[in-house]
Amino acid sequence: MEKKENYFKDYEILAEYLYEKGKIKNLLNYKFDFKFFLLHARHLISYEYALKYTKNKNVLSIGCFIGYGEEILASNAKKVVAIDEDLEAINFAKKTRSKKNIEFKKIDALELPFKENTFDVITAFQLIEHIQPNSLPDFLEKMKSLLKPGGLLIITTPNRKFRLLPFQKPFNPEHFQEFTKRDLEQVLRKNFQEFNIYGLRAKKWIQLIEKYRVKRGILLLPIKMILKIIIIITKPRKGKKGIKENVPKFKKKILKILMKRFKLSHFYLNKKRIDSSMTFFAICKNTSPPSNK
Repeated sequence: MEKKENYFKDYEILAEYLYEKGKIKNLLNYKFDFKFFLLHARHLISYEYALKYTKNKNVLSIGCFIGYGEEILASNAKKVVAIDEDLEAINFAKKTRSKKNIEFKKIDALELPFKENTFDVITAFQLIEHIQPNSLPDFLEKMKSLLKPGGLLIITTPNRKFRLLPFQKPFNPEHFQEFTKRDLEQVLRKNFQEFNIYGLRAKKWIQLIEKYRVKRGILLLPIKMILKIIIIITKPRKGKKGIKENVPKFKKKILKILMKRFKLSHFYLNKKRIDSSMTFFAICKNTSPPSNK
């Protein structure tokens, strides 16, 4: 089975979990929505890129949610400690993830109980935008203290310029801030002397779909109008037995066509045109000597 098919199966698990917890209203419309699958695939791809740095390493993964990325990390890591403050998500991950070298724990990202110089690699994917700005420097300093000398902190975070208009506040109410490349450099430089920032990009047609998802750009108006019509047509209809969820055959057909066209290699990391990338992928190295504490 191709890896992208495995990605879609994992996406279905995510959709069902979100529906069960009341985070989405219509399971089928979400499950067959290609733009949300692309979002999930982009998250998973970030973990794939991290594998280069996690082989035979002790890894701390912060903000694991239901553990889909940690399954990837555990495929070559010595051990993965995966934490999240959401107890329901942690319990779900324990039940559904099979890798024996993953340990799931309910721990708040700002209250880490681990000893200094413990981990070779720490991943914090799609996390720092959820941390209040005045708490972020202390969080990054804590990350550095938990890393062994030469250890790596790997961060992903959305690119503000891709998602937002100038002076626009984040549309996600859980994001305290979003970063430009320059913003991210300034934040990381306070705690790490050595770091590299890459841009996670994709084929133009994929980036266009993502721009529609985040509702950015006047040029997308025709696409918005088309999709709005589709939403109206596919809206659940009332019948004798009440409201039914229905996903028209053509919507499944569109998904099938797009899935056939899509390849995981359509995502890629690049050092060029980072400002126009969808996501930042930052690798920070702990160059401090071992702590005596």
